[in-house]
Amino acid sequence: TGDFEKVIQLVEEVLSRARIFEDTFQARIMKIYTLGTIGHFEEAVDFGLETTSMLGESISKQPSTLSMLRMLVRTRRLVRKYDCDKLVQLPLMEDPKKNTVMLMYTFLFTPAFFRRPKLAALICCRMVDMTIRYGASPVSGVAFSAIGAMLASGGKHIEEAFSYGKIALSFSGRFGGDAWVCRVVSGVFGCVNVWNKPVQTCLPPLKRAYLIGLGNGDIDMAVMNASLYLWNSLDSVPITASYNFIQSLNDRMSFLGQKHYALVPLKPLLHMCESFVGQATGNLKNISSDCTKMDQESTNDLSVLLACPRNLNFYSMILAYHFSDFKL
Repeated sequence: TGDFEKVIQLVEEVLSRARIFEDTFQARIMKIYTLGTIGHFEEAVDFGLETTSMLGESISKQPSTLSMLRMLVRTRRLVRKYDCDKLVQLPLMEDPKKNTVMLMYTFLFTPAFFRRPKLAALICCRMVDMTIRYGASPVSGVAFSAIGAMLASGGKHIEEAFSYGKIALSFSGRFGGDAWVCRVVSGVFGCVNVWNKPVQTCLPPLKRAYLIGLGNGDIDMAVMNASLYLWNSLDSVPITASYNFIQSLNDRMSFLGQKHYALVPLKPLLHMCESFVGQATGNLKNISSDCTKMDQESTNDLSVLLACPRNLNFYSMILAYHFSDFKL
């Protein structure tokens, strides 16, 4: 039903009744994921770091830029020592505690990325380091995908990022199943391959990951892949198709009761699509205030509200570029 508040209540009950710490692992992972999905990023990060510290992990809560860059350089140097094919064939990670830490970091990465990006960088570097030192985990591919996405940001380090993407996909193929494919695909096809591969080859995996996320109940990653699909399809998919895709996602989220939580990042693009296909007023000066008003009704997250008009202006620029008769 998508009743995440109820999930939090049930998790708290499990935590209060558990006899030993090990009995709380799954509940703690669920709490991190749920808090992140409903936008309580700071709470998710703090709870996740509290849990990893209980597992013997020590990682800075507020790393400096210098410490983040040092960690990233060290990780990249470590990876360069290995052939990509040999990395994927590493022995399995057998330590149950290390596997639990990897899972915790996997779910902690997304809320950290939105609130503490330097910490997010440290998390995926730590996951890669643990993979090389202690063995391959089913979520190792997520770590390589995340680092690849960060390296490719702004079109930098494309070749190196692409190699990380290949490693991520190989790990995903090794362990099989759809459990982690959404998190691997979003980084590889949504952020890395779009720089050096035809966009048309990147869109189907993103759409498939979106559908898998919906099927698995992973709403957070479903919306992430849907957003990346729309972002990367603006120059290759008709605007009416983008509009229909958002409307379909909107209907699904409304059915699940998660419309307010999940769709805030897509609202500026939805407004632009509506305007272009003639289903709104077309007055862009008014759309920005309408968008902010709509978001105020669904979230109290100030950062999202501030980003909304900025996103709107950027989407306006993209559409104006591709449709010369579109008035800004």
